[in-house]
Amino acid sequence: MVGTAIDPHTGEKGAYCFAAINYPNNDWLISPQLNLSSDATLSFWARSYTAQYGLERFKVGVSTTGIDPSNFTIISGANYIHAPASWTQYTYTLPQPAKYFAVQCVSNDAFIFMVDDFLVTDQSVPPVLTAPENVAIETFPGGISLGWDLVSGANSYKVYGSNDPYGNYILIQTVDDNYFEITDEALNALGLSNRAFFKITADSAILAAKTTSQESKNLLPLLQNYLLNQNKTLNLMNSKSKP
Repeated sequence: MVGTAIDPHTGEKGAYCFAAINYPNNDWLISPQLNLSSDATLSFWARSYTAQYGLERFKVGVSTTGIDPSNFTIISGANYIHAPASWTQYTYTLPQPAKYFAVQCVSNDAFIFMVDDFLVTDQSVPPVLTAPENVAIETFPGGISLGWDLVSGANSYKVYGSNDPYGNYILIQTVDDNYFEITDEALNALGLSNRAFFKITADSAILAAKTTSQESKNLLPLLQNYLLNQNKTLNLMNSKSKP
């Protein structure tokens, strides 16, 4: 479904929250446990799939103890935030004692709340990181995979691609492991279908794990079943033309 409104912000997966049958929503996306050495910056991208049924609503909270919703203090303001119908970046300061952050969906009979690309950046002085070594590429039916040696002190890695080894490289995705997969369809959408060159850089930023209940290839049947029960329409007709 590359090129449609249901696409994640980057990559092939995102975290989506559907309208509750008994609205309003009260759904929590909670981070893995953090270990901050100083105050940190949280950033992520969010959007409403559509504004047709009203914009999605959310709050952001932090916990210094556990992961029960009652443990969280809301830091996004007294009122909920409306997510526009286009990807928008949000940034918050996480205090050093914070062990978890959470995004609470409180939409009121809307449709699909979409979040992606969570990134926690510790504000302490980052270590000097070496370049990843022994980068290897393999093909599999429908895509390619990249692997490389772990870099000491690195918490994440940025994967860049270009169709010219001496040209401009675009950021494809930031990952938290020394492995990356991308489908031929995604490469084609990036203009890298004929040939592609990659480079990997190590980063000290802590990347919160992205979660989703279904692989992208299984998302459409899930949506179709939901739509039949909710009497709402998902438009998948605005696919971009292939390069």
